[in-house]
Amino acid sequence: MGANLHTTTAETLAHGEPDEVFAGVERLVEGLWPSMTEQIVVDRPARLVHSVSTEGAVLDSWLTWELTATDSRHWTRVRLVHDEADTAAGPPPELDIVLRLLLESLDFSEPFAQGGMTIGHAEGSRLSCASRSPNVNPVLRN
Repeated sequence: MGANLHTTTAETLAHGEPDEVFAGVERLVEGLWPSMTEQIVVDRPARLVHSVSTEGAVLDSWLTWELTATDSRHWTRVRLVHDEADTAAGPPPELDIVLRLLLESLDFSEPFAQGGMTIGHAEGSRLSCASRSPNVNPVLRN
């Protein structure tokens, strides 16, 4: 019997041009999961896909970032999609938190150095992170 693909999505509006937000996504993913992800599709500044490998270098999920310019030139719509082939190892990542961290990183010039973000490991979750700031833009849910 084949594996089922499980998909979760979240969206937000980020302050910045698509090129700026795209660079922020690259920094965020590298900072949160430096040895777990690899860029497999790069369509600057509209789309970025990362493969995610867990322990033992097993590829079982993908993060797709879709960036769309809005009518206001200072805002970009960000849609994050997490596709996972095997959900038996734990719950999917909290995409809302990932998007909040992206928003925080765009507000700070050096978010990791300033302590605006931390990396944590929630029980059972393979990709996890935590935000320290309650004052970030709301995440839009699908």
